[in-house]
Amino acid sequence: MKTIAEIANEYAENVEAMKRLRDALYKRMQAEPQAEVRFRLYRSINSISKAIGDSQYAIAVMRGDIRG
Repeated sequence: MKTIAEIANEYAENVEAMKRLRDALYKRMQAEPQAEVRFRLYRSINSISKAIGDSQYAIAVMRGDIRG
């Protein structure tokens, strides 16, 4: 069984991976000539950003930085 600290560290690793994905999608969106594709990429970026924020909040709660 994993400790809360180990789970928090795994979440942190996943957040970094999500940030890299979001950055790659943002670069792709900027280069995309079709408005419809840009919009889909924009929505994906927003979804990933929300997941990042939620995960960062969960990490802070698990580490005891804030009360959840």
